[in-house]
Amino acid sequence: MSGASRGGQRVVGAAALMIASIGISRIVGLVRMKVFASWYGATPETDAFVLAFALPDLVFLLVGGGVIASAFIPYFAGRVQRGEEDAAWRTFSNLLSVVGGGLALLLVGLYFAAPYVVPIVVARLSPDVQPLCIDLTRIMLGAQWFMFFGGLTMGALNAKHNYWVPALAPILYNLCIIAGIVGFGADQGLYAAAWAVLVGALISNTVLQIPALRAVGARLRPVFDPREPGLRQVLLFMVPVILSLCVIHIDTIISKFLATGDAFDGAATCLENAYRLAMVPVGMFAMGAGVASLPTLSENVAAGELDTYRRHLSLALRTVLFLTVPTVLLMGALARPVVGAIYEGGAFTGQDADYTALILVYFCAGTIGLAGQQFLPRAFYALNDSVTPCLIGAGSVLVHVAVAVCLFPVMATPGTALATAIASSLAFAAMLIALRRRIGGIDGRKVLGSLVRITLAGGIAALAARGSYEWLFGAGELSATSARVWAAVGPLAVGAVVLIALVPVLRIEEGLLFWDSLRRRLPGRRQAAPDRAK
Repeated sequence: MSGASRGGQRVVGAAALMIASIGISRIVGLVRMKVFASWYGATPETDAFVLAFALPDLVFLLVGGGVIASAFIPYFAGRVQRGEEDAAWRTFSNLLSVVGGGLALLLVGLYFAAPYVVPIVVARLSPDVQPLCIDLTRIMLGAQWFMFFGGLTMGALNAKHNYWVPALAPILYNLCIIAGIVGFGADQGLYAAAWAVLVGALISNTVLQIPALRAVGARLRPVFDPREPGLRQVLLFMVPVILSLCVIHIDTIISKFLATGDAFDGAATCLENAYRLAMVPVGMFAMGAGVASLPTLSENVAAGELDTYRRHLSLALRTVLFLTVPTVLLMGALARPVVGAIYEGGAFTGQDADYTALILVYFCAGTIGLAGQQFLPRAFYALNDSVTPCLIGAGSVLVHVAVAVCLFPVMATPGTALATAIASSLAFAAMLIALRRRIGGIDGRKVLGSLVRITLAGGIAALAARGSYEWLFGAGELSATSARVWAAVGPLAVGAVVLIALVPVLRIEEGLLFWDSLRRRLPGRRQAAPDRAK
């Protein structure tokens, strides 16, 4: 088997592993959202909790997990590829000292500045709950240092092709939040959830990952050298990555800010719940494939193998489309039963679920674009280009703001979701065009042919799922939690079976290769499968 063939199988195999792991994480995350919704509902107080993430999330975008990992993986993988692993670990230690120390000082400053900064972000929030928002912000700020450490560690582990431990971190994080809400929510209210965020970040990003660093041969040392060339290279690469992620965060802040002016109480919470649901396939498939493919793509570039880079990128993109498009179509067709199964119950009413489902439908219209915005920037990062995604992201924000401001007076909060869909889809298209020009093509005909077959299969599966829902549950009132769960799980299972049956019928080779990769990772099934990436 050629090196390119092995590389293609490694990309899909690593993606399958990451997607399976992230899938478990997302399921646990859905349980966390269900627990939160049942415990607290959708109220001005929960809006305060949602908006309390604004400042911590901004810090996370500056130096958090995704930023530091995206900037560090190409550097680390390139050094290892050239036999300079000792220098790569020295830069790791230096980043931990220089950036980690600066971040600690920033977080202390923001803690004391929170009473002055937070009211600016939540100006439209009820004055009665603004003090709560400030308190929650202060608690959750500390979690960002542990997120930074976890991101740096994830970058090193992924560059060494260790994906399991970083994939376990969000599972443990969500479990800690669930435990905090269930164990202390009755006495401490939303403060229990905030403290659980902090403790979960500590455990999942430090306690879990330090042993994994030792296992891959980490060579840590006390270093504080702001002038180190490797440190400068990573930090300079981070700047456009930070800006591109910040503009996405600005989108979110603007949407939440507009939602606080909605006549529907708890609209910002409904918006957040719908967005998190829409991001489930994005996080599972686009992010999983992006994280798994970045080390291999970076190695291709470092070795000067641009043709191999194109093959691996095209295969990864088609795999993302195969997994994302049908999932989005199924979620859009079953928006209300899915929302009902996950959120409805307890303090979260049927009206809250109706509004969340409506917002979710509009998000689904742009989920493929959101997936592209998660996956394609990593293709640029492997080329040591973090500027192009940043510029496209900035343009996306301008489009989002303009469309959201125009639609909100007419459509209220669902209009902000539609604005996100439009802006993200345009950004995805722009990135595809820019990448095609940069590398001389991405096998566009094959990608388009796959997309047509995938969309056809996903559409048929969605129709089957919706039809089964209407036949089995459409006429009844679903008041019991178990009934709401089955009303979502049953039709989703029907859609999944139809989709799997259509993969060989329509000859969707990305699906066949993905199933092969999953089967080969089962015990006793590790024999090599034929390479379909050619």
